[in-house]
Amino acid sequence: MPGLLAGVGFERRGKRYYRDGKPLGLRILTIKDLEEVALVVADDLERAGIMAEVEVIEYSTLRRAYMQKGKFDLVLWSRSFGPDPECSMVWGSTGPLNFCRLKDAAVDKLLAEGRTACQWQRQNPNHASRSYPEP
Repeated sequence: MPGLLAGVGFERRGKRYYRDGKPLGLRILTIKDLEEVALVVADDLERAGIMAEVEVIEYSTLRRAYMQKGKFDLVLWSRSFGPDPECSMVWGSTGPLNFCRLKDAAVDKLLAEGRTACQWQRQNPNHASRSYPEP
């Protein structure tokens, strides 16, 4: 991580990273069910030299006031889509749940290929070598 942060202008001073005299810090927004996970993430960030605070917000407020408007540093949330891991709603360039506003033609292509694959192993080649039962 030091090389990555240095590449965007941060320097480590003591236990923290700074740019333009300001420490690097992130606010983690989450829902009550994921608060403990968010606290672990915050602790990991702190150990890496990044200040982190956790704010627990009710789900509909988190989605409407922060995620849909892009007003967040980091969000920890979960959404279930059923047994098929088709995730273009979240990661596709035009997905209605693409709150991070990812726009990447290569990702869109992989998502499209996954949607049209006929076999489960072809949908996710990383799982093809494991002994999972087919859905």
